[in-house]
Amino acid sequence: MAQLRCIETKDGDTWSSVSREFGDWLKERNLTENFGWSEGDILTVEEASSFFCFSFPDHHG
Repeated sequence: MAQLRCIETKDGDTWSSVSREFGDWLKERNLTENFGWSEGDILTVEEASSFFCFSFPDHHG
């Protein structure tokens, strides 16, 4: 089973742009070796807020 983590979207965000930004953040900190994630479902709360969900394999904790 994977671990899901979500981040609130802003106007103009796409899942790929948020994922790329997260990947860049990891690279800046030298944390990318053997690390991966995939796109989870988009979560919408009362049509007011949307969240992009990241799915991390269990072995990433």
